[in-house]
Amino acid sequence: MRHIQKLTDSEILSRKLTYEKSGHRSELRRILELEQKGFCAYTDKHFKSEASTLYHFKPQSLVSQEEDGYHNWFAVSYTVNVVEKRAQWKEPILHPTEPTIAERIWYKKEKNEIGKTVIVCEYAHKDEAAENFVEITGLNRNILAKERAAFVSRLRLLKDRFSIDEIKTYLLQEPLEVDFHRLTEWELGVTL
Repeated sequence: MRHIQKLTDSEILSRKLTYEKSGHRSELRRILELEQKGFCAYTDKHFKSEASTLYHFKPQSLVSQEEDGYHNWFAVSYTVNVVEKRAQWKEPILHPTEPTIAERIWYKKEKNEIGKTVIVCEYAHKDEAAENFVEITGLNRNILAKERAAFVSRLRLLKDRFSIDEIKTYLLQEPLEVDFHRLTEWELGVTL
């Protein structure tokens, strides 16, 4: 997963936007989408193909009103929000702003139940916080694992025709072509 950096000069903080004011919620989501460069805070999938929603990382029922603010809010894909509501909150849990998240959750190719290649998220055996994050956010749902594999297949077609530098230049000029940000970096061995 990708480390989500919260900004000290976020428009959310400077304008003192709150979740309690329903009129602020669409603005909160819009600003979070921009800060996250159009990618879901959990799946790292671009919002171009799915609606986003404003999401409280730690459920509102488990935090005080003072704790539930900018650092607990993220723009996530609508599907993640639905999946997470079915999962049971567990602690310890890795937070999306944790700088080590990229080292603690990584991608792995494997075969699914019908023998098709999929790309799942993996973590160290005893990393309970990473395991809980993957489980609660539904990162290894079959549909998401298949989407990742299909995207990597498209990247491999590009690699057969163009140099990595040419692909990187193209993706930087056409950011909507990147379906999964960190997965793209992982497959190409580049930083976008």
